[in-house]
Amino acid sequence: MNKRLEDALTVVLTTAAVVMAGAVTAREIRSHSPERSVRSSVDRAPVFYPDWRSWLANARFIAADTAPAYIIVFSDFECPGCKLFHESSLAEIGREFGSLVAIGYVHFPLPIHRFSKAAARAAECAADQGRFAAFVDAVFADQDSIGLRPWTSYALSAGVADSAEYQQCLGGTPTPVRIAAGDSLARQYAVTGTPTVFINGWRVSRPLTPVELRTAVERVLSGKKPFR
Repeated sequence: MNKRLEDALTVVLTTAAVVMAGAVTAREIRSHSPERSVRSSVDRAPVFYPDWRSWLANARFIAADTAPAYIIVFSDFECPGCKLFHESSLAEIGREFGSLVAIGYVHFPLPIHRFSKAAARAAECAADQGRFAAFVDAVFADQDSIGLRPWTSYALSAGVADSAEYQQCLGGTPTPVRIAAGDSLARQYAVTGTPTVFINGWRVSRPLTPVELRTAVERVLSGKKPFR
């Protein structure tokens, strides 16, 4: 191989390596960022919604449903950021504060995700048998298999007892009430991405780290606003 050909090949290989590294980095950034159904703006200051208690009935709770502190998350089962927030920040808060914090999910399946609405229905069917929290854990634990693994398999992992009833629920035609309510609330409060987090009515524009979330909860429990 002559010198000119070797130099050209070196340039090509170097360029390919840079492009691949950039693609991997971008993918990692996206997998840890909120997912948006429309282009998002920069982080905004927390906003308070005084009527927030009026829509608690539309949330599914994975721990206590009444508590001094409420964390409500608009979530999508195919959203990598939702998985990360569930398995890190929320899991840590649940372990640390127990029944002092109510953690609720509002369904907001984004149109950019092919199976997210079906996943929300599957979760509602599990909730009918009292296994919503376990189903959420099961789906996020094996998020990469959504669309490949049957919902009945996730339900089995979540301890859903009556498989025939579950199958019948999956085949229902009307959109479950809480899924429709989640879409309506998202429009009402201009929620455009997941996870969108509300803490005692205060909305933040991005998912919080475990430290940030713990600080907000501690402030609420001490009778203060969650954010300064």
